[in-house]
Amino acid sequence: MSDIEVRPFTENDAINVCDWIYNNSLEIYNLPSWNEAISKNYSFTKEDVRNKEFLSFYIKDQLMGYGRLIIKNKEVVLGIGMKPDLCGQGLGTKAFQLLIAEAKKRYGDCGQTLLVRKFNKRAIRCYQNCGFIILKEVKIMTRQGIDDIFLKMILKGEY
Repeated sequence: MSDIEVRPFTENDAINVCDWIYNNSLEIYNLPSWNEAISKNYSFTKEDVRNKEFLSFYIKDQLMGYGRLIIKNKEVVLGIGMKPDLCGQGLGTKAFQLLIAEAKKRYGDCGQTLLVRKFNKRAIRCYQNCGFIILKEVKIMTRQGIDDIFLKMILKGEY
């Protein structure tokens, strides 16, 4: 994993992520423009939240992805986003392992959990390869106002 470097998630990283374009069923992960994200109060537009909850993954000085750690009810909720043209190369698994390690470093013995859309089979495989298991299905109203089915996954052995 030494080829991936963990760095703070800067405003420039956040602006860069807003330009990432996912295709087909992954279009739902496309973000608005930076200015629209600011107007809609997205969490990554706020410096204090970026510093507390987000981190960047770099490979060869290029932003390849970002992670998020939210502490909620004595659980750490993990999230990750990968640059679209780097998906499917195993880099997400390596980055997610680094995110798990960072969660342990920051929050110790808190349980680790995540939510993933049920259709996102590649992400589910990544999380399972990192030791997460499916706990249950949940229906969540998304920011887009759509009811979507997610899987709540937990790090095996944490509960």
